[in-house]
Amino acid sequence: MVFEWFREALKLLGAHFGTSGKIILESMENETSVPEKDVTDQAVRPQTDRPTEVTEACKELNEENVDLVRRIFECLGADKFVKILKDTKEIQAGKGLKTADGSRNRTAGGVFLFFASEVIGRNEFNRICSANRKAKRKLKQQEKDRHRNVKPKLDSKGSNHPKEESAGSALHDQVKEACTELNENNKELVAQIHKRVGSDKFADLVKETLSIEASEGMKTADGSRRRTPGGVFMYLASNEIGKSDFNRMCSANRKAKRKLKQKPSDS
Repeated sequence: MVFEWFREALKLLGAHFGTSGKIILESMENETSVPEKDVTDQAVRPQTDRPTEVTEACKELNEENVDLVRRIFECLGADKFVKILKDTKEIQAGKGLKTADGSRNRTAGGVFLFFASEVIGRNEFNRICSANRKAKRKLKQQEKDRHRNVKPKLDSKGSNHPKEESAGSALHDQVKEACTELNENNKELVAQIHKRVGSDKFADLVKETLSIEASEGMKTADGSRRRTPGGVFMYLASNEIGKSDFNRMCSANRKAKRKLKQKPSDS
């Protein structure tokens, strides 16, 4: 209010102030407009610059986990990100980089993530991966919630289909995601472990498994080979639950599977 009054006063007294009045007026207008522009630039530029660099890198690396690459970009900054990308391309153009057990060459995305973990540090890199997985779970849960809000279709008798929403007809999202990450086919046993230890401890076991896999892995008891990711998870779960209880759980799981196999032949 005071500023508007003073600006009008300068216009009216322009004949007395001359060019100095115009300079004062212009400087006051600039002071009020510049901060607003700076805030806008700071808020917008990172959002418009990052996706382009990250998207191009994912295309070159044939890497589908765009969100994880974006988090790495934000952690490293543009210069280090480009340097790691360049190193990855040079490695891939040569003999490539073997996995920890030496059984095969890493993918281009795998080489990039390995270099990123070395530069960032294993602990920080694992935290980034964990945050990325939590974000994915959150998105899946939001999608699931949206589907739940959709009115269920009714059959000819006017009833809905509870099997699609029942807890017994589908594994917990956390279990399904863990089985995918661990490449573990025995979903029923993993679900039993989840039920026994709870969501928080289950997430810790998965996180610890992925951390071990990202480093040197874990050998089998006789040291003849490296355990699979699912095998590492089962080993950690058995230590958490207790060997005796874990063995009883596995035995019950095997009996349930045999019973399911026998049902078709009995009918």
